[in-house]
Amino acid sequence: MVNKQLIGKLSVVGLALLLAGCGAQSANSNSSSGSSGSSAITNNQKVNLDSTNMPPQEVSSLVTIYSSKKYGGDWAKVANSAKNSGLRTNLYDTSDYRLDNTGATGEDGSGILYNATPEKNSADVAYTLNDDGSINIYENVKKGQKAKKLGTVSQNDMVYYINQHSQASKVQKLTKQSKVYDERSGRNDAANHEFGRQAVFTTPKSMRGVWYSADGNQQTVLTIREHTITISTNNNSTKSWLYKQYPDFLSSPDAKNKSVQKQTQTWQSAKFVNAHNQNWLNIRGWCDTENKGQFYLLHHETINGKQTPVIVSANGDNVTTDNVFYTSQSTAQKQANNHYADLDYPQSPEGEDEVNN
Repeated sequence: MVNKQLIGKLSVVGLALLLAGCGAQSANSNSSSGSSGSSAITNNQKVNLDSTNMPPQEVSSLVTIYSSKKYGGDWAKVANSAKNSGLRTNLYDTSDYRLDNTGATGEDGSGILYNATPEKNSADVAYTLNDDGSINIYENVKKGQKAKKLGTVSQNDMVYYINQHSQASKVQKLTKQSKVYDERSGRNDAANHEFGRQAVFTTPKSMRGVWYSADGNQQTVLTIREHTITISTNNNSTKSWLYKQYPDFLSSPDAKNKSVQKQTQTWQSAKFVNAHNQNWLNIRGWCDTENKGQFYLLHHETINGKQTPVIVSANGDNVTTDNVFYTSQSTAQKQANNHYADLDYPQSPEGEDEVNN
């Protein structure tokens, strides 16, 4: 029961990272001098990377392995630790940091800082993306302190360096263990009511927690917190801040404004709606005027003779079930192919009710 709509939403979080793979790759390397260190990563396999259309996780892995080999130090520690625990890339606002970007056009990466760190630890290394597709690499990236810039290099030159040093398979392996999280600040302040924010939305305590679904090799994790919802698959994760939206916002010019859409890409409008005689939590993209969004319902199913809490996920005008989330990974895997008689699936004739807003 793969939730294609959920997975589609994840592309928003990695969009800026993807520019590194799709943007211009012909810029010459302009690396500043830095202390060269030996990486903890070694590899003798003859595997080559292709810089064309790299996905976001591969870009992050590329930067990490390249920097570990080129600069050593903290980057080498990150690469060495991440090969066991996985690589986590946190997105932050560059305005919260002091970067050495004097006179560089677009060097703040359109305001996004990419912090590369092992999944189970934290690290003070990061990078930003330039308008021309080149990448600025930093260490000592801490709030209130000036970061040290190690160099600027085009993605093409980075890939060439990795291939020449036989590190390509390490990048590929780390990519499979890489996830992206949007941790940018200022997404939970609705006091100024900008862009139609009426108030912060608070989720019911009964729905909060970590929920799992499985379908073959694809696992989806739904994390519901007090004011946020995070959806993660094998290689991606997106976190959204939930707000109540003024009813007339979607009919206003702001909803169609590209700048507003960019600034609100991590916001979701949240409210409860009635469908199939149940009260569903409806989550929808902030400026989305075309779709009904996603629906979530705290429900109970009999599993192994016991009433077990689940989160039912549904979508579309008829609110038909597209996924079921469980409290553990093992239960999700065992129940992956089950369809429950009391739920309305797309093929079910009972799923013809329209949403009652």
